[in-house]
Amino acid sequence: MRPLAQAVRATALMAACMLALAGIADAAKPTKSHVKTPKSHAFSGTFVVTTVTSWKAAPGPGGLPAAPGSMVSNAGTVRTGAFGSGKLTATSTFDWSPAPGSMVLHGRGRFAFKHATLTFTYKLMVTVQADDRVFSAAAATVVGGRGRLRHAKGTFSFAGSSLNLGSPATFTFHGTLKY
Repeated sequence: MRPLAQAVRATALMAACMLALAGIADAAKPTKSHVKTPKSHAFSGTFVVTTVTSWKAAPGPGGLPAAPGSMVSNAGTVRTGAFGSGKLTATSTFDWSPAPGSMVLHGRGRFAFKHATLTFTYKLMVTVQADDRVFSAAAATVVGGRGRLRHAKGTFSFAGSSLNLGSPATFTFHGTLKY
């Protein structure tokens, strides 16, 4: 056999092997039907909370905490269209007071539903009016979950009010959840 013919035949054989290997590699890749796409949903509902344990530091004027680092624990109920009713637990830490009668807190909360749990962090602005009514607004970031929500991520905001610092507060929330 001529040397040029041998080189052409060897090159053709190598090219055939490379194409066969590429075909095997492509066959091993999952197709779109095998890849799980995260579900993305609008997430909204209401929750009602009451104070379980009061500030660990003595409260200041108007019942607001006296010092940064003071903590309060809350518990309540949550209701959503997507996951039904459940329980809420949250712990807030006092950060600072931008003005008399107001405070900024951060915390961690959890919605526990029958088949899923959602964990989130939040930053909350609380304002106490002269007549003792309390208004609150917050931004929250979902940091995880369990059950149907084990890979949950997303954000939501919530706002609400109560008659005073000691009474139950009712909140509404809206956001987007991917899981």
